[in-house]
Amino acid sequence: MVYKKGRISKTIVKAASRSEAPCNFIHDVREILRQARGKAYAAANFIMVEAYWRIGWRIVQEEQGGKNRADYGSFLIRNLSRDLGGEFGQGVSIANLKNFRQFYLTFPEFEKSYALRSQLTWTHWRLVMRVEDPSARDYYIRECAEQGWSSRQLERAIASRTYKKYGEVWGQSPQSVQIILINLAGIKSGNLGSDSPLLDFFY
Repeated sequence: MVYKKGRISKTIVKAASRSEAPCNFIHDVREILRQARGKAYAAANFIMVEAYWRIGWRIVQEEQGGKNRADYGSFLIRNLSRDLGGEFGQGVSIANLKNFRQFYLTFPEFEKSYALRSQLTWTHWRLVMRVEDPSARDYYIRECAEQGWSSRQLERAIASRTYKKYGEVWGQSPQSVQIILINLAGIKSGNLGSDSPLLDFFY
């Protein structure tokens, strides 16, 4: 069978268009799903972190009602873990409930001051809670949110006392800031380690 040259060219173009269209279509749908998954993760993360803070607030509130008993706090947490353990498992273990309580005590203004820091996972907050200096805590929280530090990068930054090295001079001359950024780049680039935080708040 003989085909005219023009007809063959049109056939090739149509075939190419059909092959490209599915690729673009699949790529677009994949990106939509990836973006949705990322947003769902961020939303779930913030919801659970906020819930932990509220649990801590409620524990402290209840403790104040029994403050005449020196051991009331431990008694309260132990019973709470026992009563809810069957339904929520390790999520309400004694250790976790103590962390929730400490979370509230460390950040009593969390809902007002840190509501926009939804980038931080529960692992981030647990690490920051161990930092005693409030200014240092704020520094690490800000850097995690703005620089995208993983929990492992945060842990290394705290261990190496990054705040003492760079955080205290933040806001000084442009030359000082430039030096800080160069050094912090080592953390963000992964030289201090990187990880992919799990949904640890689901336990």
